[in-house]
Amino acid sequence: MVMDKSILVVVLLLSFLSIGAFHFCSCNGDPKVICTQKERQALLSFKKGLNDSSNRLSSWDGDEDCCTWIGVDCNNITGHVVELHLAIHTIVILLGNLSSLRYLDLGWNYEFESSSLYVDDLGWLSHLSSLKYFGISSVDLHRAVDWLQVVNTLPSLSELHMRRCSLGNIPLSLGYVNFTSLVVLNLSNNFFNSTIPNWLFNLSNSLLHLDLSGNSLQGHIPNAIGNLKSHQFLYLSFNHFIEGRIPNTLWNLSKLESMDLSYNQAYS
Repeated sequence: MVMDKSILVVVLLLSFLSIGAFHFCSCNGDPKVICTQKERQALLSFKKGLNDSSNRLSSWDGDEDCCTWIGVDCNNITGHVVELHLAIHTIVILLGNLSSLRYLDLGWNYEFESSSLYVDDLGWLSHLSSLKYFGISSVDLHRAVDWLQVVNTLPSLSELHMRRCSLGNIPLSLGYVNFTSLVVLNLSNNFFNSTIPNWLFNLSNSLLHLDLSGNSLQGHIPNAIGNLKSHQFLYLSFNHFIEGRIPNTLWNLSKLESMDLSYNQAYS
């Protein structure tokens, strides 16, 4: 697949450094620690599926050690690729072989303000079994109807950021919650118009930060919210909670540092 007349944008999180001079690698200069051949070939295959007209991925060639390539971060002991820092215009994903990848952020691409970034299917994500952080905020996912089922295949996931993704559905239940390591969940500014899903309360042992603000969640704030006893940050503002009182079980959240229930219609 080729991105027609588009540009691949490599986003390095340390924005104060020049992209032309920065090689993102944690290999500490040890010549014995290089990326695996399988993962190097996976990255080269990924590059072949793109039209890199600006030549931003010129370093992804020649050198056998892909840990020295721009936007690639490797484990300094095993040489496995563990992070990619990429934002892509018209997104093409060929990452299934990078099973050791731990950090992937494809969101917040502001270089193309007039363009619509979208993904039709997140099925490829289920192959990234080591993923701990996934960010895809501000990318249109309204066609990816099975997004939650895919995310539920990632047992190591600790942070999920899907803000402003045009998600219109959020399943109210899951047969089995697999991603029980989740610490941060940001689903704010989407188009959910159901009640708060029950599966959230199965994350009570891990979830510290929940942001569901800016949706159209309805009904009442359930008593089960008090089960999230480890919770530190809870944001439910700008929703449509119109039934019942604010539950007394909120007092169970003894570790809570910040909470916002503003711009709702619930009453205390």
